[in-house]
Amino acid sequence: MKRFLMALVVYPTAGLGFYHTFLGEGSTAGLILLTVGLIGIYFELNYRKLSIE
Repeated sequence: MKRFLMALVVYPTAGLGFYHTFLGEGSTAGLILLTVGLIGIYFELNYRKLSIE
């Protein structure tokens, strides 16, 4: 359940960050959202290797 909730948050965050960074005004907030989203996706994809349960 924790993994599902994490995925529910980080994928849209990465999408919003991508939009604001590359298609929007290119603001720093968009870059921060993209970075947080990508880090979250990395942790979500590698949760077994990193023992985050």
